Amino acid sequence: MCEQKHKFFKPEPRLYEFELSEELEKKWKDGIKNSIPMFLKSLLPHININFFACKLEYNDKLKKGLYYFQLSKYPKNIEEMKIARYFFQLLFNCAFAYFEIHLAIINSQMIELLFDDIKVPLQIHSQETRIILYDDHPLNFLANHLVSNLNVEFDGRFDTEKNLNILFKILAYGGNKFSNIYFEYLHSKLYNLIIEVCEILTWVLGPAKFYLGSKYTFWLNYKG
Repeated sequence: MCEQKHKFFKPEPRLYEFELSEELEKKWKDGIKNSIPMFLKSLLPHININFFACKLEYNDKLKKGLYYFQLSKYPKNIEEMKIARYFFQLLFNCAFAYFEIHLAIINSQMIELLFDDIKVPLQIHSQETRIILYDDHPLNFLANHLVSNLNVEFDGRFDTEKNLNILFKILAYGGNKFSNIYFEYLHSKLYNLIIEVCEILTWVLGPAKFYLGSKYTFWLNYKG
């Protein structure tokens, strides 16, 4: 049996308890019954993962701390749904210096379900975000729940030929959401594609700044 190296934060019931409306409770029960996942994972399709851990580091002049938060992939009851909502609410109410997405991403469908009674945009704000793309799982999250300077790395197993459309989607989610977009290990076809669509994207979305590798910087600034 492996020794547990990290201490996971468990919130007290008073922090996450609130009175559910009948309508929201019914939707949550349907989500549990239909096994809507809390997270979407990339790679390792043959490995059954039941829990996901999130690491939060708090660091300022007065206080430092490292917290681990564990959530089930498939919530089993209303209490687990409330705990997840409490944790995600913390993320949406904070501003981060650095946010990293690797191998797993919060399921946008679950966010919509947990916060069905809240109509304001729920977004994580971070000065810098790093993401490694293995597939298209993170796209809905990037589009709807993230505001940041975005650093995108394409994993060597990422099928560039098959997923050229993903570049369009990431760029289309730019504008006022991502002030800078940096691509590492850029495939030549992606490079040529960016050059071809620069004027169109800038005309539609407004100016944005794109970094291609460590040597090239492009300002997309439409001049009509």
